[in-house]
Amino acid sequence: MRWNGLFEVLRGFRLGLFAYKMMGEEHTYGSNCLPGLDVESLELLNQKLAGLELCFPLTKIKDNWVAEFVDSEGNHIEMTAPV
Repeated sequence: MRWNGLFEVLRGFRLGLFAYKMMGEEHTYGSNCLPGLDVESLELLNQKLAGLELCFPLTKIKDNWVAEFVDSEGNHIEMTAPV
């Protein structure tokens, strides 16, 4: 496990903190940490989101496309792709 103050990496899975103050970013969306998955393109993100229950619609936030879906156990999972 590696920790750099913002991200924890455990067996290749990255979990980021909601640390907008630490990063000097404006707070626009969200209020907590979510498990998140990154994909390489908007096209792939749309493919992965197809048929899933979205709890946060696909939205452009700064340099990323962001969406959240609900998994089979009711957890919210974030997916992002670069703009």
